[in-house]
Amino acid sequence: MRNYLHILLLLLSFNLVAQTDDDCATALGAPANVDVGDILTLDNTGFSDEGNYTSSLLTGPISGFTAFIWDGASGVYSINATSGAAGDWSVALNLDDGSGDECTVTPSEELFTDILDSALPTEITCFNLVSGETYIIGFATDAGNEGTLDLEFIDPLVLPPANSECALAEDQGTIVTNCTPNNIIGDLTEACPNPDEVMCLDLGSGPILWYTFTTDFNVDEVTIETNGASVITPQFALMSGGCGFLTIEGLCQDDGVETFPVSPSTQYWVAVGEESAGAGGSFSLDITASLIVVGDDCGIESLTLGTSLDGSTTCASAPTDGFCSLSTTNDHAVYYDFTVTGLDNVDLSVEMTAGTGVTGTSASEIVIEIYESGCSDALPNISTLGTPCFALGATTNYECVPPGTYTLAIGSPATT
Repeated sequence: MRNYLHILLLLLSFNLVAQTDDDCATALGAPANVDVGDILTLDNTGFSDEGNYTSSLLTGPISGFTAFIWDGASGVYSINATSGAAGDWSVALNLDDGSGDECTVTPSEELFTDILDSALPTEITCFNLVSGETYIIGFATDAGNEGTLDLEFIDPLVLPPANSECALAEDQGTIVTNCTPNNIIGDLTEACPNPDEVMCLDLGSGPILWYTFTTDFNVDEVTIETNGASVITPQFALMSGGCGFLTIEGLCQDDGVETFPVSPSTQYWVAVGEESAGAGGSFSLDITASLIVVGDDCGIESLTLGTSLDGSTTCASAPTDGFCSLSTTNDHAVYYDFTVTGLDNVDLSVEMTAGTGVTGTSASEIVIEIYESGCSDALPNISTLGTPCFALGATTNYECVPPGTYTLAIGSPATT
């Protein structure tokens, strides 16, 4: 006769009555181990306002804290939240990095601020958890609404965009230095908060998307501009270094546009986000690589006869006078003053060759004109070989140029 042992395996959610305290440091002393499916039951009954929890919604938050160690795999998760108490709730999540800042909650760190239902769970999404790390949950209600709060850790019902994580930043490739915006369209609606700690402005618990690009060999600076379709002026930060050890270039920006000095042939990261949980919407991101223009304005830069000049028309403004059939709206020109000294007329020889930084599409489209004054009066009929508008690499001679100050104008079509 045989005896059989039947074992029934069930997938269970475990309720963990977490150690909570209105003092964050005390809660940190006994973190619970938490995985997907586990439910933390929190309670702020009898707690007092410790003054270390500032909410965007609550006027006098009665807060509590609990700590947990994430036993699940690293990734993006959500929380199903239900409450046994009426009224508004605030929930915040911080990594325990040992700095002590995790025990102070600011509005930018709130994952959720709203009314929670006692029967129908509210999904709080989304955030990144790293396996083995310790986290602090802060939770609060206004005085008189204290009670229990159940937080169930779940996989998100809607997966966020891949570039919610720095390591999966959307790669824009090499941005060519041509002063033309590299337009990108994004949407923060389903994006997650930042897992790589962009600690500036209010980029904290709000949604963030990541982008990366590489500068070419010819760049001086990049201009970044954000515009919101349904997000009002998304915030952004330019960073270098690499995910996990990023360095912010300059300052984070919330005024929509900023120009940053950058290094050639270097990879950079851009984080675009909003300051609070639940914020989102579509936006445009323009990244423009450019050179610092020398000679953009007439009468500013000078050159000395008998010396060479290394310059570029890339990113220069349109010419003030449409010389050599150049447009005064779309094309580019730079200007250099020079002086013929002494009492006698002289012969000039001008040669244009390709410089090390030339990035134009056609070197032969570089053209030249010499002005007597004010960048508007061209020298008449003094070219004996060729015309004032000549190709790159050619030599043009001017005979019997009288003493005085002149302007050398160098231009190119908009495509070069």
